[in-house]
Amino acid sequence: MAANAILTSWQPMQGKLRQWIPELAAALNGRFGDHHVLMTRLYLEQIDARSRRVKTLTEAIERLMQPFRQARDALCAIPGVSALVADVLIEETGADMSVFSTAGKLAAPKNPRDASSHPTHDQATNTSKPP
Repeated sequence: MAANAILTSWQPMQGKLRQWIPELAAALNGRFGDHHVLMTRLYLEQIDARSRRVKTLTEAIERLMQPFRQARDALCAIPGVSALVADVLIEETGADMSVFSTAGKLAAPKNPRDASSHPTHDQATNTSKPP
């Protein structure tokens, strides 16, 4: 059966997923023609190619983040800050907080034209009067 051949040949389908191959193949019996085989193989090739790209980029990011390991670990110690969020914060700030005199300066938009869409600290904290 064509579905069974595709399911067993796809590398990411390992471990516990492999136990479901007979049931998946049976469910596709009579509904999975040559066109489906072709399209499924093309889709699986795209998934595999993108997975390789993600792996390559992840490895490159890890190498580039080495000089910032201490800052990254400190940020990750904050509840709710994942490694990805820490990486973005470091990328946006350069990990040098001394250039921001206040937290408000750090949170301010970089582009002054964007300022109209972001409330100032005073506007955000003072709800008694309209901005």
